[in-house]
Amino acid sequence: MHNLTDWAAQSCRFGGLCNPKDQGEARRAAKQFDQVRDAFIDRMRGPVKDVLDEVISEVQSAARSARTRSELRTLVEAAAEGGRPLYRDEVEGIFQDVSTSFYRRTHDALDGTERSHAWYLKQPQGQGRQPSEGQPAQGPTPGAGVAAAAAAFFAANLGVLVAGAHLTTRRAILNILEDVIQEAREEGLRLDEAVDLFLDRLGVSNLNSQTRAGLIARTLVIRASNWASLRAARDHPQDWLKNWVSVRDNRVRPAHLDTDFSDPIPLGEQFNVGGFPARFPADPRLPPGQSINCRCVLFYISE
Repeated sequence: MHNLTDWAAQSCRFGGLCNPKDQGEARRAAKQFDQVRDAFIDRMRGPVKDVLDEVISEVQSAARSARTRSELRTLVEAAAEGGRPLYRDEVEGIFQDVSTSFYRRTHDALDGTERSHAWYLKQPQGQGRQPSEGQPAQGPTPGAGVAAAAAAFFAANLGVLVAGAHLTTRRAILNILEDVIQEAREEGLRLDEAVDLFLDRLGVSNLNSQTRAGLIARTLVIRASNWASLRAARDHPQDWLKNWVSVRDNRVRPAHLDTDFSDPIPLGEQFNVGGFPARFPADPRLPPGQSINCRCVLFYISE
């Protein structure tokens, strides 16, 4: 299990993402890029789990307050739908945090001044905060437009970045509820018995498990990191071509192996990934089967 202060993650550098000498160097850089992503995923799993816990808690409270079967359905539906703002706020915060971090790392790699992950961890976080005694001075910050660009990208892809997790949770809750209501009718259960049955089924559903929180966090971190990497290349004063590199193990999808080390293309063009266009690995435009849990990375070649 990684975390942000693991010695392995701390030693990671992204230099091979820029004009790699050969495929081996590019793949090593991609693996380090993914290792740092794993560190962020581990950190983000907790906040996502907190959101899932809060949604389930609200649904449980709603169910307990119902006075009729009709009201049970109405209150649970409202509580499940009410989780959407919680998802949005948490997901947007994660996206901004990860985007800023990977933008800076890619920017430095393109400049030839890449540093180990440990260096970035020592930098002060937040606007206006000064380094404490013994810390390095504040490093180069992202371009002035990166925060606005991240917010615009997030808003444009809200349906994929937020709705996927929210709607899956909501649908699963309501499916459990409908099964319980049907069973209660057939067996003549009282309202309190139906509520207890619903709460029991909800409790074993794993909708707020650590595993599910990790999957949601992984998808967000992967998308944010690749978007930020491409944005850093677009904002860099030098002209770059982009290419696709996988970790090339037995978990890589066939379509991603076909895209691996294809011909470099301009930053504004799209890869063909299994017949689908993609600006970067895990692009929200890709179908889930080509994007969820993708570990591929972009690397850049000087024009």
